[in-house]
This record gives sequence, structure tokens and C-alpha cells, in this order.
Amino acid sequence: HHDYQNILVSFHAKRLPRMPFEKFKSRIRILKEEEAINAWIEKTKWKTEYVTLQVDEEMTFNNRDEAETHFMETHLENTVEEVETHSIPGTVARELREPRILVEFMRDQWHRQKHFPMQVATHLSKIFSSMGLQFFKKDKKVTHVTVAKPNYLDVGAEPIGEGIKNVMQFIESTADCTRRQILENLGGLEHVESKEGEKPPSMPDQTEEQKQLIADIHWLIHQGHVLEFSNGIIETAKKSRKQAVTESGPKVEVEEAQEVEEAPSENPIVESQESNSDQEVEKTVVEVEELKE
Repeated sequence: HHDYQNILVSFHAKRLPRMPFEKFKSRIRILKEEEAINAWIEKTKWKTEYVTLQVDEEMTFNNRDEAETHFMETHLENTVEEVETHSIPGTVARELREPRILVEFMRDQWHRQKHFPMQVATHLSKIFSSMGLQFFKKDKKVTHVTVAKPNYLDVGAEPIGEGIKNVMQFIESTADCTRRQILENLGGLEHVESKEGEKPPSMPDQTEEQKQLIADIHWLIHQGHVLEFSNGIIETAKKSRKQAVTESGPKVEVEEAQEVEEAPSENPIVESQESNSDQEVEKTVVEVEELKE
């Protein structure tokens, strides 16, 4: 075909500009089968033309490049608005093919964030913070988002109601505690075994006792005394390092004070021993002088 070389150059420039042209040509397969040739002949019978719209005089272009050039020169200013920022859904961004520079940039950013999503986490943290949410790390590994920062509650020292106290003690004594377990053990909810892979059974109509129990759980969560994770597990907030240091501090000071108070008692004993030895030396000297006389 007389236009073969031009089509080849155009295809290489658009689709594979980074590949050397000779290497690109070496990968082209030449088909001689009659079926393939007939399919190509049938395809060449059709011609694609681009016709202008919204212009005084109609124009026709034989290829896409000419149509794009006409669009840039005639309709670009009235069709495209220049903005500083623009947001599109992730699914749409992944399907973009043009402009190639932008597509390659986004692919590179996806690859970076997939391995170390610091920018995504920072962006999300700003959004969550504006909504009044708080962040904390569990076991120094995973960052969680909650309505309140973890706030340790000393059940034995703080003046709290009996219902709150029972909930806290049950959560602390139950491994992988859930909200349903609390309602079953403290609120009289009927126990139903859930099969593996199935959703937990729906909650029946709640009694007044169960409603009060749920209100207590919500209060503990919003105060940060209880943490409810996305998998349904509920835990109590643990002591922070500052609280642990504050509690251990007075004990150390008392022990040091006791050592300081006991230390001075050793000095008088030493002094008395030294004074007694001096007196004995003086007596010995006096006795020796008397013998000499």
C-alpha cells in the first residue's frame, strides 16, 4: 500500500515514541494468508473523515491530526477553561490515555503511593481532622481514626456509675470483645451462633436495659475510654507513657528519701568508734610513760 510507510511512522510516533524505530519495525509481522489479506482489503474500502461543526464554512479532514489542529486553533479558547486544580474520580483517571505526559506521571505516583502512601495519608488526615476526628496508633504499627483520642479510665479511682463500671470490666476480661457480646452478657440479649463467612444476625427490638447499655457504650467511645475498631473488636484505652511515669514517680522519690534519711545514722557510729579509739590510744600512751618513769 502506497501509504504504508507514513502510517508506520505515525503509529510509532503516537504509540511507541520511546522505542527505537528500527526495533519497532523488526517486530512487525507480515501476514500472507488469504483470509488476512481479504480482511485488510475490506477494511481499506472504508474511509474515516472528520467534518467540522459550529463553523460558518464546513471543512473536512482526512486524519485525526488535522482535525485536532483545527480544534486547537478554532475552538480551544471557547471550549476549554483553564483552572489551577481539577479533581476526577480514580476510576476515570486510570482510564485516561491522553495527554501521555499526564498519564505517565499519574502511573508513577500510583506506584509510589502503593508502596509508601505517605501523601495519601497526609491528605486524608487533613480531611478527617476538619471533621473533628482523631488519630492514634495501635502497637506502634497501624494508624486508626476515631471520634476521640484514647483516654485511660481508672475504674477503681474514678467516680462512675455501676453500669459503666460493668461494661469496662467485661471488656477488659474478654478477649476480642464485641458489642453483641456485651449485650448478650450484660443486657440479656439472646445468644445466636453465627456461621463462618456469614454476616452476624440482625439485632432484635431492644429493651430499655439494652438501650441504656448501648448509650453507655457510646458515651465511653466518645470519651475515648473505649476503642471500637472497624472489624468490630472493642478494647479499653490503655495508660499512656506519661500517666505511667507520673504514677511511678512518687514511689521512686519516697525510696530515695528513705535512703537519705537512713544514711546520716551511720556517721555518728563511725565518729564514736573513732573517738573511742583515740581515747584508748591516749590511755596506752599514758601507761607507757608511767612505766618509763
